[in-house]
Amino acid sequence: MKLIHKPLRDVFTESATQLGYLRDRWKDECMFEDFEDYRKSAEETITKAGGTFVKMTKAFTTTFTADGHTGTIKVNAREIKLYVK
Repeated sequence: MKLIHKPLRDVFTESATQLGYLRDRWKDECMFEDFEDYRKSAEETITKAGGTFVKMTKAFTTTFTADGHTGTIKVNAREIKLYVK
């Protein structure tokens, strides 16, 4: 089992709920709203949680760094998971 670096875990813990909310809202509003607004909100969420935003896809896979380590948060209808590289 791979240990998750604490700064990555902290960013995940602080941002997972908001990223889940954004994903759910995007699924409801994708025909009417600009994805860039969601990307900016995700960037603000990651930054506020202490990470550095790298990118986010329309599938709500968000890549970030914290303390020199890279993590990816994947959000879907059933779960929100943190993956480390």
